[in-house]
Amino acid sequence: MKKILVPIDFSDVTEFVVENAKLFAKSFDAELKIIHVFASMLQGIVGGIIMTPLNYEVLREELAVKLKNKHKKMLEIKQKLSNEKVNVKASFLEGKVSKVVLSQVKEYAPDMIIMGSHGHGYITKVLLGSITMSVLKHAKCPVIIVPSKAKK
Repeated sequence: MKKILVPIDFSDVTEFVVENAKLFAKSFDAELKIIHVFASMLQGIVGGIIMTPLNYEVLREELAVKLKNKHKKMLEIKQKLSNEKVNVKASFLEGKVSKVVLSQVKEYAPDMIIMGSHGHGYITKVLLGSITMSVLKHAKCPVIIVPSKAKK
């Protein structure tokens, strides 16, 4: 095992996902590729809202601040892992999360995927779908799911 893909979303389970990925990477001397996918600007946010130039700018600025904060967190995660002698790459990608994660699975060809689950109920999965379920369905390698309840 040489390559592990680790999609993260900066939720409360992210730290535990990264910690587990680090343990696997060290055990197998594998490279980690940590990715975060953010939705295209304003995708899914403005549904039904009449946008004026003013509220568009406000929303755009809020998104920019959030992206900057997430990028900073990603760099911190990468630096921490590097300091612990883990071979790590980090990518910040844009698009529909499930599609981008699956394209990374195809492009990177990992030997394993480690990702978190939020533990949403059945109704949420039926109505909204699940990125985790999509990856499980389409991945050609083992997928380890770190449940949200597994946090420290």
